[in-house]
Amino acid sequence: MLRPTNLSRAALPLQQLKSILPKPQPISIIHQQLRPKSTINKHRLPKKKFLALREQLAAERGEAQTPAAESQPEPAQAEPLPRGPPPFVISRTASLNLPIYLESKRGGNKKLTLIRKLEGDRTVLAQWLAEDLGLDRKKVRVKAPTNHVEVEGQYVDEVRQWFEARGF
Repeated sequence: MLRPTNLSRAALPLQQLKSILPKPQPISIIHQQLRPKSTINKHRLPKKKFLALREQLAAERGEAQTPAAESQPEPAQAEPLPRGPPPFVISRTASLNLPIYLESKRGGNKKLTLIRKLEGDRTVLAQWLAEDLGLDRKKVRVKAPTNHVEVEGQYVDEVRQWFEARGF
């Protein structure tokens, strides 16, 4: 057996070198090993099997689905849909208060109600606040760099009551 120090000195026959060195692999195999495997379509059924399974489940439930009924669009509703769970969350402060503050600008001439510690869709919150408090939509805005919601005027108590009425 040759020691590693002796390998550089000794001239090995070609057969011994081939047995020591790993076998080269084609580049395509190396790329397949390095490329991350996609998991998007891993559990996806073919369309025909999916449709057959859907019809079978509908038949078991007693729901008759016809292709014509599926393709017809639903009629437009005149009244707005009731609101579901809010797509935003407001965190409380360390003293367990809602993070709603009154901010003064222009030497105390301009009052702003500031809502901080928000996560989720802030534009929906701004829209709902404007509708429920009867404000112009332009007076309620989302500040881009901080993602705080800002209401023009002194509405700290009304906004706090609005959040508490919704369980925040």
